[in-house]
Amino acid sequence: MNESKCSTITGADLIAQFHQQQTPFFFTTANYSLLTSGSQATVNLALNDHTVLSTIQGVLADAQARGNENPLIVGAIPFAVDAPMHLWVPTTVNWGKPLPVAQKNTASDVELNNNISSENSNNYAIQHMPLPEMYMQGVENALQRFKQSDLSKVVLSRALDITLPQQLDMPHLLSKLAQHNRAGYTFAVSLPADLQHSEHCKTLVGASPELLINKQGATIRSNPLAGSAARSADKNEDQQRANALLQSTKDQHEHALVIQSVNSAIAPFCKHLSVPEQPSLIHTETLWHLSTDIYGELDNPATTVLELASALHPTPAVCGFPENHARDAIAEIEPFDRGFFTGMVGWMDSQGNGEWVVTIRCAEVDALRLRLFAGAGVVSGSIPQHELKETATKFKTMLNAVGLNHVAEVA
Repeated sequence: MNESKCSTITGADLIAQFHQQQTPFFFTTANYSLLTSGSQATVNLALNDHTVLSTIQGVLADAQARGNENPLIVGAIPFAVDAPMHLWVPTTVNWGKPLPVAQKNTASDVELNNNISSENSNNYAIQHMPLPEMYMQGVENALQRFKQSDLSKVVLSRALDITLPQQLDMPHLLSKLAQHNRAGYTFAVSLPADLQHSEHCKTLVGASPELLINKQGATIRSNPLAGSAARSADKNEDQQRANALLQSTKDQHEHALVIQSVNSAIAPFCKHLSVPEQPSLIHTETLWHLSTDIYGELDNPATTVLELASALHPTPAVCGFPENHARDAIAEIEPFDRGFFTGMVGWMDSQGNGEWVVTIRCAEVDALRLRLFAGAGVVSGSIPQHELKETATKFKTMLNAVGLNHVAEVA
């Protein structure tokens, strides 16, 4: 990213322009914002297609040949490695500053900051996939599999389909997500109708706390998360929950599986890799997470960020361990197709630099329909009711942003 391009344009400016763009892609971090428009080339291959990386390099080279000095490819890659990705080379790229830190809301500000107006906030329909009791049965199923196979972790997800009383204001939603999740990565990706066999174009939107991989030159960074605890409004209780998470044997084990996998995936590309011995704590507005910040120096600076992302995906943080057994369990237990949930969203330039985040704390928006996703890592010692509650807490990031805070109580 060219920092000089961020001198005058703000993230708020870019968000305001979102609906004015054709095939918009929006991505913002604590350091910058990005909005692209249009599409001059697309890549819809599967991640496991052996030609995918060379195809991506080819479309970027073609864009350079047409006079674009350093073109980008942007978009989303699904959880399933044999499902089509949705990447494209935009015609227009705008960089901007990050959004400002959110100010504390006063009681009079609440309605103004809600996407769904207060008079409509109870006028919605909700469908669980699966029902809460069936989700807990799925966790029990996984616990039995641990005793019968080499499976030691599986991430089990559920979805909420919500029919809304009014269409969402996407710029408002993005602004609220970004301002209230400043340590994370807010994104919106337009999805074509034919890609998901839908009659309408959808928008994949979310605020992920988890960095899969960042590359600038020879320097890389990954920030895997695994192990979570709900925040509390009481300051003392909140700190106690944070301390308990840091000392939890179950959560430390879950986190260690992820770090081991990430280390194994990217170490072969690096001449130096720094992996802290113990995780630290980070937090969003709703959750504490065990976090490990990993830095490395590439042996070959020409290695692209998407090569690294392909080697990492999916981490045990969103799939499980071992991966093949976890994928089988997910396919048999989860009653819906994850699509782009637990995939990755981001961008790469023609020099191989870029940033990709794990597609969590997200939803698909389709006119008056909103599909939210949330998952929890199941390991030996997991308690089904606790995993169900964790997914309900994770739904809150999106529910709070659209003004349906109270839905989490029935989720």
